[in-house]
Amino acid sequence: MQLGRPANSGRCNGNGANRVPFIGEAARQFIVNGLDMHNITATGFPDCFPINFAMRGGRGDVPGGVLGQVWGVWLQVTCPWFAVDLSRSDATV
Repeated sequence: MQLGRPANSGRCNGNGANRVPFIGEAARQFIVNGLDMHNITATGFPDCFPINFAMRGGRGDVPGGVLGQVWGVWLQVTCPWFAVDLSRSDATV
């Protein structure tokens, strides 16, 4: 166990992630901006592009997709999701 971390850290306990209160939007944005500025300065890559890939079913439904961003030479996938039926080995797309 690491010092300063809850004993159940990293596990979902059903009533909040490690019982840590949510921070306000201004604090969250301050952290994101600080990390972004550090990374841009360190790498020289200022551009970031969102990615949105969606699968389309025969009825126009969306049975899955991937959201994320491309920054520098990295693809960051933040939200992959596919319907349960698509994850079966006998499913067809």
